Amino acid sequence: MKRRRGHFRAVLAATGLDGAPEVRSVAVIRVTGGFAFFAAHHGAVIGRFGADPRAAVCFDWSEHRAEVRACGQVQRLSDVDSDGYFGTLPEREQLTIWLRDQEPTSAPRAEMTRRLAEVADHFRGQLVPRPQHWGGYRIIVDDMLLRLRGADEVWDEVRFRRTASGSWGRTWSSC
Repeated sequence: MKRRRGHFRAVLAATGLDGAPEVRSVAVIRVTGGFAFFAAHHGAVIGRFGADPRAAVCFDWSEHRAEVRACGQVQRLSDVDSDGYFGTLPEREQLTIWLRDQEPTSAPRAEMTRRLAEVADHFRGQLVPRPQHWGGYRIIVDDMLLRLRGADEVWDEVRFRRTASGSWGRTWSSC
């Protein structure tokens, strides 16, 4: 599992009312009650949350021969939380987030590089503020699966599910 400043790379999945899945790779961080990720509010996966506010993440934990899957309700984080996280990003990453302030474009790379230079010039000498089109989301986990692969290649699975009372139930299996 590749880490970056406390992040884990994960695959995020969501479905809309049409039942069609949408997935993308995101950096997730552990937060109270689940995981958080940050993205453009108009993105393909994020757009699914209006129809069905549930999502799943899956990440590989190779150094432990394991995989973790979690799903639950998604809620948008506050502007304060999004601003705080944005402020921890390297300036170049902040600038590229500003660059992606609209739906994906088919502009050639050279055009995007030119636009990035314009954004950098615009904010030169000042802190880059978080753009309103971008922010954080929290997945409040209610179901998590931990898969551990043994030396014999048999997988052990432990599933944690939140019960109606709010406590966690646990089941084990091997496959």
